[in-house]
Amino acid sequence: MDAPHKRYRAFISYSQRDKAIARRLHRALETYRIPAGVKASVGSDRALGRFFRDDDEMGASQSLGAALEGALDDSENLIVICSPAAAQSEWVDAEVRHFKRRGDARVFAVIADGEPNAGDSSRECFPPSLKVKIDADGNPTDQPDEPRAPDLRHEGMQRVRAQLAAGLLGLPFDELWRRDRRRALRNRLIAAVAGLGVVAVLGVTGYGWLAAQRASQDQAAQQAVALARAAAADGRIGEALDRLAPFLSYRTTKTAVEQPLRALLGWIPDPSAALQPSGIQAARLRDATVLLDPGREVYDVSDIGLALDRLIRSRDDRRLIAIGDQRVVVFDTATGQRTAQIDNAEVEWLGHAFEAPSGLIIVTGAILGPTNGSVWPYALSISADGKNVERQQIQAHMFWGSAVGVSPNCDALLLATEGDARAWQVETRAFAAAQLGEPAALPSFKAADDSDTSGVAGLAPHGTAFPTSDAFMGDAALNPFTAAGCTALGMDDGFTAGDQPLQGARVLSLDPGLVREGAERWTATTITPRDTPAPTDYTPTCTEAQPCPVIGGQTDQTFVRDDLPRGTFDTVGPPPAPRWSRRVDSAAATASADAPIYFEHRVFNSGHQLIVCRPKEGRDVCLSTSALGEDLYELPFLRSADGRYLFWPFGGAVYDLDTLQPLTASRAIPGSGGKHFDFEFDRPGLTLAHNGRLVSFFGDAAGSAGLEWTRTDDERASPRFGLLAQEEGESPLHTLASLGGRQYLAVRTDGVLVRLDAATGQEVWRMTAVGLGEIEDVQLNPERRHVL
Repeated sequence: MDAPHKRYRAFISYSQRDKAIARRLHRALETYRIPAGVKASVGSDRALGRFFRDDDEMGASQSLGAALEGALDDSENLIVICSPAAAQSEWVDAEVRHFKRRGDARVFAVIADGEPNAGDSSRECFPPSLKVKIDADGNPTDQPDEPRAPDLRHEGMQRVRAQLAAGLLGLPFDELWRRDRRRALRNRLIAAVAGLGVVAVLGVTGYGWLAAQRASQDQAAQQAVALARAAAADGRIGEALDRLAPFLSYRTTKTAVEQPLRALLGWIPDPSAALQPSGIQAARLRDATVLLDPGREVYDVSDIGLALDRLIRSRDDRRLIAIGDQRVVVFDTATGQRTAQIDNAEVEWLGHAFEAPSGLIIVTGAILGPTNGSVWPYALSISADGKNVERQQIQAHMFWGSAVGVSPNCDALLLATEGDARAWQVETRAFAAAQLGEPAALPSFKAADDSDTSGVAGLAPHGTAFPTSDAFMGDAALNPFTAAGCTALGMDDGFTAGDQPLQGARVLSLDPGLVREGAERWTATTITPRDTPAPTDYTPTCTEAQPCPVIGGQTDQTFVRDDLPRGTFDTVGPPPAPRWSRRVDSAAATASADAPIYFEHRVFNSGHQLIVCRPKEGRDVCLSTSALGEDLYELPFLRSADGRYLFWPFGGAVYDLDTLQPLTASRAIPGSGGKHFDFEFDRPGLTLAHNGRLVSFFGDAAGSAGLEWTRTDDERASPRFGLLAQEEGESPLHTLASLGGRQYLAVRTDGVLVRLDAATGQEVWRMTAVGLGEIEDVQLNPERRHVL
């Protein structure tokens, strides 16, 4: 009988002192793809699968807890990051003992520091239980059992990753490494050829300069557009691009030629086009995101947000659906027209998708709250004609007490939810051509418990059933809808089964230059556990009998202070002080900075919750919001210099502490590690370094309440700055600071300081602070004139 499938390919065990290395290894393994031609037990995307990495420090007790034990039991292998800190960690040793109790336990070790069997406890890197066999009761035996351990310091991340991949899949390392190196060389050549091609195409030609000299810039640009279109109609794409490229350099002519240039870029030969059977290629030109369909159409999807998560194409090749981190848009590929669009409204479309016989396309997803009990499933439906797109909540529990399925002919969605006394209610929703139908009741049933297993079994007589999370969270490796007989989509680029969040659709950069971001970019952070915070003078009167109304964030709710034990990183008290001070003359701003505010940040098992309360109009009112985010504890919050605004990287949003209202949509601002963002010095706004560029979010000059901060058309992402796009071997960015007038100070960890002008894309000056060593902190004076 085959062994049951486990959720994780491996559990990564490490000491908190090695957290930066663990993050880097975790990212390297989950993004690795087995080279073509190597036979391996992986899915169609050639990925190794999921890897579990826990972030919480274990206390004095050696009990791992049910969550960690469950993750260990649900992992096929164990990877131990070995160092003197790991050798002395009771938590790491307990994880090794628990895992090795299994008779089929396979353990891999990676040396990050120290030496194995050093004889010196300060240098020993192997935990005690790693060096001996463990019996079924979890007790050490006298039999030696020492795994082979590659040294990360000497062999490098790429080679160690390949060794682990070979061991995890039972493949010969030499063959895998040889193909891996061959693939890396090919990718570098492709990047170089593509980059040189774009440079050549977008180069300033002599013809452009002569045309600009003969007439005004505007007239020359219009003439160039007409000539370029004529050349493109005759198939002379290179000549057309040469005519348009010079006018990108001038502010007055850029708008006139940028759209025709985007259209012509759809016919640029792409060396990687052979890997895209559909022919659709997503590309980015500065801050514009376009979909290129060579020989047919170019679609501008810049308004979907900062990231393209999925690109879906119907089987009839007529509907093209772009799912971004903020919005979903639908195009008619025959006419090139946008036919429908809808905002995500917090939903992450990370589940399986399919096409019903009626032509209705269904994409599943969920709103991810801070706990398993606050995850809500949603369905996105795109009509057969592409003119209607709807977002509908599915009334089901994501992790327990529910099951979903499809009817035998895939003409309806089935749903079973557990109610009182284990009585399960069943409903059906038809897959009509225009939309997902309204719920209709089916006969209910009784079950022995409220588990997914009971729900699936009780729903089975109506069709093919499966757990809700398998479909709406993408937990199932195989699409359960198509396995039940529904039609697969023509294309779904960017979806990775059983792996959230989405990796995102592949986007080709069309920047003129050989700029290549390193895949191993990471920032090391040191986490120092804090004691329970001291009480604050102001505490809101939020009880069950007298709850505080929530007026910002998740509105129409109330907040009640509870006595739940606080975690290591919970914060209760005033919001953080500004990163650097500022002399504020405005009485209103001073009142905002000194106003009594209650601030609570809670860390849950799968996310974070932010609560901010303050007295307003004679009563306590609150802001409440939650998010699933990376643990950016190095700088979890940023407050503006005048004390009024708060940026929360977890939720990707800015909040007004005067009104307790969000000023940006949730997750509108991309995550950024370290101190790579700053509030504007001379007006309300926030700027951050993202993918090598400066991206700004601004309100009006007065920063009035209720005005949403957005990226305006004339202040979109800046040109790429080399200092902000860390290349392989370079030191990472440490701090970004606003100097006013769209100028910024960027400081790298090796002491390189540069003043950047986001409007012109130029460096104003650059210097290197010699003899400081690695930068630990950066401070500016109130006028932002001097830097320490």
